[in-house]
Amino acid sequence: MKEEIVSVIFYAKSKGIPKFKICAVLQINARRVERWVTRKRDTGNMENHTPGPKHPVNAIMPCEKQTVLDYVRLEETVDYSLRVLACKGAGQGLFLVSATKVSVIFFLKRIYYQTDGRPSDVQVQGKTRQLPGCG
Repeated sequence: MKEEIVSVIFYAKSKGIPKFKICAVLQINARRVERWVTRKRDTGNMENHTPGPKHPVNAIMPCEKQTVLDYVRLEETVDYSLRVLACKGAGQGLFLVSATKVSVIFFLKRIYYQTDGRPSDVQVQGKTRQLPGCG
């Protein structure tokens, strides 16, 4: 659709109609058409892309996620809160993640926390099993 609009605008321009007038008739912003033409020239197509990088540079790597999960399953760490897990893991040089990221990892792995901030159980495929040391 964008390519057709641009071709109509270029055709009208070749017949002597100013670009801004034809854009007003088509009810489209002239700056938008300029962006489409620039995108076509630079990338070869006019498709929209989501902004930002496809893979953030500060994303948690799978090995870091596994390290956090292994750490929380240790008998001496199962009663730690999210903040304490993040601080102790960083202090021991195991991982550098925030308490919020620890929470996200647990959420994705379906590890739930009790109201006092301690992990309670893991739910896997509809079955509930206790984490070691959780009561």
